[in-house]
Amino acid sequence: VLPYKVEGLNVKLAATTVPPGGSIQGRVGIQCRGAPGRHVINLQALRPDGRSARYLIRNLTPPPGGLLSHGRSASFMLPIAPNESKGEWKLIFTDVPSGVSATATVTVK
Repeated sequence: VLPYKVEGLNVKLAATTVPPGGSIQGRVGIQCRGAPGRHVINLQALRPDGRSARYLIRNLTPPPGGLLSHGRSASFMLPIAPNESKGEWKLIFTDVPSGVSATATVTVK
């Protein structure tokens, strides 16, 4: 239904390692030809055991024309509780209108 093809999501993390009690921060934008319209990107965080950290689910809305290379992206910040699981966390970003997704990993040490 979109007048353009979403080719992917660009995810940029501020750091790939965070301490318990710290936060995962970054930006995500739509990758496509032309300027994208309004999108919603769902973000889920999976603990090292594969379970979803439900308190970290977010819906992000980059501004229209939200190409990461042009500085038009949605920022996010996920606070990690001091008693959370240590290890490799998986972040799953899904563009709701197109279903296109991207993943990133962060290590909680």
